[in-house]
Amino acid sequence: MARKLYDKYKRKYFMNFIFCVNEKFGENIVKTIIDPTESGNIGRYINHSCEPNCKLYTIRINNEVPKLCIFACKDINESEEICFDYGENISTDTPLDYKDRVACLCGKPTCRKYLPYDKNSFN
Repeated sequence: MARKLYDKYKRKYFMNFIFCVNEKFGENIVKTIIDPTESGNIGRYINHSCEPNCKLYTIRINNEVPKLCIFACKDINESEEICFDYGENISTDTPLDYKDRVACLCGKPTCRKYLPYDKNSFN
């Protein structure tokens, strides 16, 4: 079902909340597609930064479906935005497909200029 919604939203440029977790287990990759568009929690509003103050981890507790947990990786000030890197292991250096990429607006000195995007994530 999540895959069908992804295809529908992709056509409508409505990818605001779709999230694909790619977990590597040895040679295998387990993909979990999360769609909190209509039902989710406050986590769907956490933005990307090239210098994040949080990290995302998958946790499994008596279930094959992971829980996504966000942990601070440094002290966060009272008025500071909570953010994580949408794809810290995904390269943004390749000029291919720039026309399809979303500009990064984090404004950090190490900004990669585009949001991480792996066109194979949902395949």
